[in-house]
Amino acid sequence: MKLSKEEVLKIANLAKLKLSKQEITKFQLELSDILVFVSSLDEAETNRDYSSSSSDLENIFREDEVKVFSPEDREKMLSQSPYYNQGTIKVKRILN
Repeated sequence: MKLSKEEVLKIANLAKLKLSKQEITKFQLELSDILVFVSSLDEAETNRDYSSSSSDLENIFREDEVKVFSPEDREKMLSQSPYYNQGTIKVKRILN
């Protein structure tokens, strides 16, 4: 499928590009080649259901497990953070 000069200009306009005459000719060929390649994908065998997992595992996630720590262990873990203060850890803001 060969694109016309007008079709290339329309695509360039949608992309807010200004093309020279040489670029229009170049993109006519390149975009036409891309369309030929994409249309060749229609011939590919695609009967397989690709929405399923590639492994035989049905549920690969583990259950959440609550771990209870003693106050001393909790304090010891939290105190290893460089930004620990009064039972909390200060982290960088990621949202405005």
